[in-house]
Amino acid sequence: MADQDRAAAAERVAEFYRDHPDGSIRTFAVRLEGPEAVFEARVYRTPEEAAMGIYTSGWAREVEGEAAAGHLERCESGAISRALGNLGYTGTGRRGDVLRMPRPRDGHEAA
Repeated sequence: MADQDRAAAAERVAEFYRDHPDGSIRTFAVRLEGPEAVFEARVYRTPEEAAMGIYTSGWAREVEGEAAAGHLERCESGAISRALGNLGYTGTGRRGDVLRMPRPRDGHEAA
């Protein structure tokens, strides 16, 4: 993730916590097999939502070696950015996963 992308993601996280100071962002490594990583991020606006299991999610997939080092960090950050984008925290006016979703290479849908 480029420095600009990291700054934009950090701004979205900060904006979320300004709007929802008791909210939380939780991430889960769904798959860590070989070079592939898949993360899910869940965003809860309130502790009550967390207790009831009400959340907005975002998913991301990265493969080690497809870009610069740090595929786990990029994957986790991407999942968080997508979850926040689904709540309207994009910084661009467009949903985050639309901007970063890779095109399928082998005829299969991207994860």
